[in-house]
Amino acid sequence: MSEADAIAAAAPVLRWCAPSRAEGGSPAAATMQEETAEARIDAAEQSPGDDLQAAVRGGRERGLVMHKLFEEVLTGETRDASADLQARAAGLIAQLCGPSNPCALSADDIAGCVGRTMRLPEIARLRPGLEPEYNVYGALVAGNEEVVTTGIADAISFSSDGRPEVVIDWKSDVAPTEATLLHYRAQVGNYLAMTGAKRGLIVLATSGKVIAVSA
Repeated sequence: MSEADAIAAAAPVLRWCAPSRAEGGSPAAATMQEETAEARIDAAEQSPGDDLQAAVRGGRERGLVMHKLFEEVLTGETRDASADLQARAAGLIAQLCGPSNPCALSADDIAGCVGRTMRLPEIARLRPGLEPEYNVYGALVAGNEEVVTTGIADAISFSSDGRPEVVIDWKSDVAPTEATLLHYRAQVGNYLAMTGAKRGLIVLATSGKVIAVSA
């Protein structure tokens, strides 16, 4: 082996992964996706509105609008009064699908889901300290390879000393299967491992069901 080969073999390897945020997954679907440098740069350069301009597949349109509305409510950009939620949902739908709304999304439906979710006891208790779309990171070294995991938690709360406490994952599914829920549990488990938080909540916004996940 040449000196150059020896140096290359001994050099540490850096691999990036990210928890899948896709909805409607299954246990067979990977909950970690390897990232490329280009993918990370593209994600970092997107503005909040860019997600709504991107091409979407299947039923993701409803989830995109709902997640954006959750974010704006938690940042204070949109009030959680019914009229405000409906007006903003209608605006997001037009931005994503166009004025004619070929996606056939209902602003009343999405606004109602978000409003009811904000009033759920588990969410209402945490809401004053919730931070939306929170970037999280983790690293694990094994031999000469370091695996860096990066992701975005839908919302996260912190203890009085600044430690991550509860990770929240909003889901827009109408009727998720048990297999899908197992996938979501694994997904939230990844975020708990990355943040050190002890508790996670999978919030099914359509049905109002909240599923607790422990670290």
